[in-house]
Amino acid sequence: METLLQALEEYAEETLVCERLPRSEHHTLGSNICQHWETFRATLTEAQICELDAILREEACFRRLEDAAYFRAALSIGLELSRF
Repeated sequence: METLLQALEEYAEETLVCERLPRSEHHTLGSNICQHWETFRATLTEAQICELDAILREEACFRRLEDAAYFRAALSIGLELSRF
């Protein structure tokens, strides 16, 4: 069952989510964020960059766990609604 949920989540993330994002707004915001990060990182020392990267890796792992939980909750809600 876990493998099925993971496959559904990956499919939704790779195929369905992108179709539902407002492309121009998403692209503009993403570009702005990248530029801000590059500017900010240029002010850091090498040690600070390493520390920041470690924190960002932890945050990315946390976000993946959260995203998986949101997906499973949405799938569960969808299944419940389909019974009506």
